[in-house]
Amino acid sequence: MHKFTDKPPLVTGHITYEIKEGILFIERGERAIYNEDKIKEYVAKRLNYAGSQSYPCIIFGRDLLSLDKGARNYLAGEGAKNVLSRAFVVEKSQGKLAINFFIGTNKLPIPTQVFEDFNEAVEWSKQFRK
Repeated sequence: MHKFTDKPPLVTGHITYEIKEGILFIERGERAIYNEDKIKEYVAKRLNYAGSQSYPCIIFGRDLLSLDKGARNYLAGEGAKNVLSRAFVVEKSQGKLAINFFIGTNKLPIPTQVFEDFNEAVEWSKQFRK
């Protein structure tokens, strides 16, 4: 069994980043509208927190209200830097619709899937750990 290095959580506003067992967990604490500038800010914080390491990411918490075109394009390109996979865990059908729209309208450079069950997202993400 491979030993993964954990990292204490980083809380920045309403988003918490934490690395556990080779997976980067990103927890959103509020429902929000995500535009390109906001997404760039969060990606910069993720990159700073994770350093040069790449991780599968699980994004969960309060569902987003919307993700604008600029934010979707950024996440589908440069915003995927150092991400091995993305698992979105949704709480409501609106969040699932928004994420499925993002997945369906963008050519994503990494495996991306939507889950309603957190544990299923963790199990799926384990296959992408380094």
